[in-house]
Amino acid sequence: MKGMLSAVLLLVPVVGALVLGSLYGPAVQASLNPGNEIMTASNNVLQSDTFSAAGSIGSTASNGTEIVTGNWSIDVKDGNVTAFSANLAMISVNGTGYHTIQLANLTASKVTVETNGTAVINGTLDVGMNDTSGWTGVDATILLPKLRAVSITLGGEAGDHFGNQPIYGIANPPDETITSAANNILTEGSGMIGNLTEKFRLPELPNPFR
Repeated sequence: MKGMLSAVLLLVPVVGALVLGSLYGPAVQASLNPGNEIMTASNNVLQSDTFSAAGSIGSTASNGTEIVTGNWSIDVKDGNVTAFSANLAMISVNGTGYHTIQLANLTASKVTVETNGTAVINGTLDVGMNDTSGWTGVDATILLPKLRAVSITLGGEAGDHFGNQPIYGIANPPDETITSAANNILTEGSGMIGNLTEKFRLPELPNPFR
């Protein structure tokens, strides 16, 4: 009888965990792997509303012979770009030729979104060198895959300066308050797992083997 009681007591937490897993498994999975949820939120924002994004640049140019670093930011309101800037530093891999590059005054058509969730911005901008004038009216294509990364491709002589290669960077984690489209969507760090753990913590049972 005592052995049977011990077995039953051991099964209680296992059964409880299975029940909770079946009820809340999808929510926990969304918190751990938010890619699809964030993509949906980003689509809603980019297609119809307003968003801001910013991050850092870490790239190479001219077939890997140049290093490019810096930061970037963009603001979009009602599908229109209202602000964009990128402040870059560029240097040869041998440590020579350090200079700064400024991208500003972006004039673009409306933001469009591809089926894979990438925001596409085509327009023209000005490229400064060492805080002085460089090139104006440079064709530019900016891609924002799911608001998590950025790719900037320049045309003309400015593009030649980068070896006609895209400039790559990452975006800071999205702010859940950017738009109401993100409401009720779980993201990393949302605290969902912690809340579930606290709310449904199983009671501690006596050890039958003591």
